[in-house]
Amino acid sequence: LPPTLHATPPVADGRFFATMAGKHSRGFHGVCHALAPGALVLFCLCLSLPHVFADASNAIADRDAQRALQRARKVAFHSGNTGTTFSEVSLVVLAGPVGMFIRRAVDVNKGVRVTFGGIVANDRGKPLDAVHVVGKDFLWCVLPVGAAMFHPLHVVPALVLLAIVSYAFAQHTVKTRSKRAPYPTPHVTDSAPAPMGAVSRVGASRPYLTTYRASMTIATSVAILAVDFAAFPRRLGKTHAHGVGLMDLGAGSFLFANALVSRRRGGRAEKDFFANQGATRAARRLAKRVAPLLALALARAVSVTSTDYHVPVGEYGKRWNFFATLAAVLVLVDVAPVPPGTSAAFGFAVLLAHQWALSSKRMWSILAGASYLTEFRKEVGVGEGNASPWAHETLGHWVLADPRGDSFVSQNKEGIFSLPGYVGLFFLGVGIGVWMETSLVNAGRDARKAVNAELESLVQKATRAREMALAAAQQAKEFPSGGEFRARASLKHKDATAAEAQAVTATKRHRLRQAVERFDNENLISVVTSAPGGRADPHETAEGGWVWAWRWLAKLVGVCAFFWAAALACHVLVEPVSRRSANGAYCLWIVGFNMQTLVLIVAGSLVFPGSLPSPKLCQAVNRNLLPIFLFANVLTGAVNFLYENLFEKSNQVAYVAVTIYALAVCAFAIATGADELAMENRRVGRKAE
Repeated sequence: LPPTLHATPPVADGRFFATMAGKHSRGFHGVCHALAPGALVLFCLCLSLPHVFADASNAIADRDAQRALQRARKVAFHSGNTGTTFSEVSLVVLAGPVGMFIRRAVDVNKGVRVTFGGIVANDRGKPLDAVHVVGKDFLWCVLPVGAAMFHPLHVVPALVLLAIVSYAFAQHTVKTRSKRAPYPTPHVTDSAPAPMGAVSRVGASRPYLTTYRASMTIATSVAILAVDFAAFPRRLGKTHAHGVGLMDLGAGSFLFANALVSRRRGGRAEKDFFANQGATRAARRLAKRVAPLLALALARAVSVTSTDYHVPVGEYGKRWNFFATLAAVLVLVDVAPVPPGTSAAFGFAVLLAHQWALSSKRMWSILAGASYLTEFRKEVGVGEGNASPWAHETLGHWVLADPRGDSFVSQNKEGIFSLPGYVGLFFLGVGIGVWMETSLVNAGRDARKAVNAELESLVQKATRAREMALAAAQQAKEFPSGGEFRARASLKHKDATAAEAQAVTATKRHRLRQAVERFDNENLISVVTSAPGGRADPHETAEGGWVWAWRWLAKLVGVCAFFWAAALACHVLVEPVSRRSANGAYCLWIVGFNMQTLVLIVAGSLVFPGSLPSPKLCQAVNRNLLPIFLFANVLTGAVNFLYENLFEKSNQVAYVAVTIYALAVCAFAIATGADELAMENRRVGRKAE
């Protein structure tokens, strides 16, 4: 082609591409220069990323290993306990009744009075501040129990010595106060001294039972946290297989305390106990009682499994817990057609059958078949390391063995096979509660009869003396000159006057004693006392004092001694105490121990009958035993979940933590029971107005 037909000259085309290449080259190098530091950082990060993941995985592994090690140390800390002696466990719990005795002695020493409606007032009748009253309850009824758990050999003897000194001071104060005129309080009247409750009425509220149930709940609540610290003696913890420990008392004592006040104890008479009340109604009522316990059992099982909270498997099993045991016992007791009067005998029979089933080799062979059992043991062997029940000599050996099978029964064998023992214990508690109530009412009735008979005898004696005086005076008139007849008439007149004065005084005292239980239907005012200053004599009762109560207490001591002797004999001769299987020795020990606590509480209240029948804190706790126990369990679980190494804390930390925890439990008890206490006081006060 001719040169004029070229679109662009050759030189111009080369410059164009060279210019465009230069521009793109400068832009690319600029971008590379800008991205180079970021690329370098990204490259270094990619190179180091495997090391970061490795370090993170190593940290997680180290944390898991440390947690596993800590868990193993905690398990070892709570495992393998062989227990302590019966006397040391009794010594620890002695702190509760002794502290309450000191509490009563302090009130008597300060002149504290219990006015109408159960209101605590000072010597001049002014009501005391509620915080002051409950604070003293906490000081003497709760703190000594916690201190005795950590140092029983030092705290309890010091408390006993302090109780003796307090008693001496209180008696001296009472004698000194009786010699001077009381401060006049005409508008304040003391309530009737009632350490035993309304003795004339069956099924009335018993202050000693209120105090006992509340003290048992408080001690159990304090112990479930205190046991997690190293300051708590290991020998007092829960035993592994056989033995006695302070922590072994909790479940059995809770059941026994509920059995003493069970509705089976009073409610219906024996003659109509078997009356048909309708299957639907009975089932609905039973479901209403058991449903909350089943919900609590399920909630505890789910929460323990989901949070991996450490619970000793040998306590009740892998999925079983105390709430499940309580629900099952209530169902079995409710469906058993046993009248209250024969509950004790039925409970003994259940315990006897339960102990035989646990320790009888013949029964175990009969169940499995002797020939089959022999061949089976040849194949699998015999020993503690075998999870099969037939590889063990007795049912009790298998229940206490550590290996478990895959079945639900095998994994929860302690909770399931201890139920007969707890059922027998519950029936024993019902029977003892029936006996205590009927014997107390009968003793009070006999004392009233004795007082009435004595009063009638005095009246008849005064009447006969007056008749003899009149006869002598008539004879003196017939023989006016006889000095002997006049002297004899004068002497008979003096004797008759003295007898009449004695009869009048006794009648007035008897009417005054009866006034404490008489109510004016129009004004609803309790005629409590007419003593100067409105103060009531605690020994002036309709039964003529408290001698009859001390005699009833002696019977209680005899029952306590019987169960202690039975428990020790069963422990030595049959099988040692085992909480896991709830054998006969354990259930008899629970009864003897709790009866011992009841005896001490009743004795303390009879020494100072004019004091408050039951501390206000104990009254609040007694109204909501199960919610308070549940709150204590939740609070203990929260503390253990947040601080897994409580067993590594110092003793000082343990003392402070348990004190704050006990304060929280008591505050919850007051918060849940204060409304009912206030409503009761306002109701009684409104009647008094």
